[in-house]
Amino acid sequence: MVRGITRASFDNKVSVTLNNTLNNNETLNSEVSGYEMGSPKVSVSYQLAEQKKDGFVTISDSVLVYSVAYKYFTLDYRLVYQVAVYDDGITKKVMPYHRIDNIVDKGYTIEDMDIAPDEKGNIFARKKYTHTIGVTCNGESYDVTSTRILMRFLSSGGPYIKSSKIIDEGLARNGEQYSSWLKVEQSWSTGEVKTETYSVDLTSFARGKEAVSRVIPDTNLQRLSSEMNEISSENVYSPCDYVDVVRYTKEYIVHYNYFDVGYDIMQDVPVYDDGITYHVMPALDFGEVEEKMWFEGGEETTYQGKPCYLWDYYHQISIVFGDIKQSAYVSFSAFVMK
Repeated sequence: MVRGITRASFDNKVSVTLNNTLNNNETLNSEVSGYEMGSPKVSVSYQLAEQKKDGFVTISDSVLVYSVAYKYFTLDYRLVYQVAVYDDGITKKVMPYHRIDNIVDKGYTIEDMDIAPDEKGNIFARKKYTHTIGVTCNGESYDVTSTRILMRFLSSGGPYIKSSKIIDEGLARNGEQYSSWLKVEQSWSTGEVKTETYSVDLTSFARGKEAVSRVIPDTNLQRLSSEMNEISSENVYSPCDYVDVVRYTKEYIVHYNYFDVGYDIMQDVPVYDDGITYHVMPALDFGEVEEKMWFEGGEETTYQGKPCYLWDYYHQISIVFGDIKQSAYVSFSAFVMK
């Protein structure tokens, strides 16, 4: 019911029909460079699609875009709902409409498909990716599905791996270093079946972050807490065909009552990927981080012309990778004013 005021008062009942559209996405082909999915980034945005006018009522097609972004591809759900606005030049009012109340991500499935050529004769591995969300509108729940055929380039005409399977894997210690190894059976397009063993030397280490001199009230330090955060990952090198080494960097921070000290902890993780099989090879992890700290010195000096004591502060962590113990240090000069 819209109440309008002109030269005379009136009650004018205006009715319009609004439609919400929750269609399944059409099946699309997406060329990708890998099949590792990881954790997707989900975002929601709004768009205005079309508007049409019916007398004093403007009906707008509003679009809620629910996006799911993976490393190699992104899919968008475009959920359309209509909003009507009455405007006679004097009275303007948004009329009742059914908004999209809630969206639940129901996850995805991946199915292997036959290897197939494209129209140019290039050979692609294929996987069928099916993703579903649950949408609540006007108190009713609906499932909306998106399907992608994920196509990964294998060959432009030369031999390629048609299928492969992991036979065995493990870690081996070589002196003061570990290596990760993997045995794979590969079936090639030529009909040949090969058994290959891949071995990668692992690098894992910690290093202290640079610290600067500082003024502290005294040397009565109190350890408050610590935290471990993963801050980056990057492909650092490829030691052989089908194997990449990914370096993960974690940040270890120790909080004291007067300052923080920090370390970067690096771990190399080899990954086997022949276009058909994606497999994370064995890698070294570490357990508890051992810590100790101490002061040295304490001689009298001056800081900015004022008398003080100069202390050298040291902090050390020790980490065991496999059964190899490594240590790292942070140190700086600390001035304690008299």
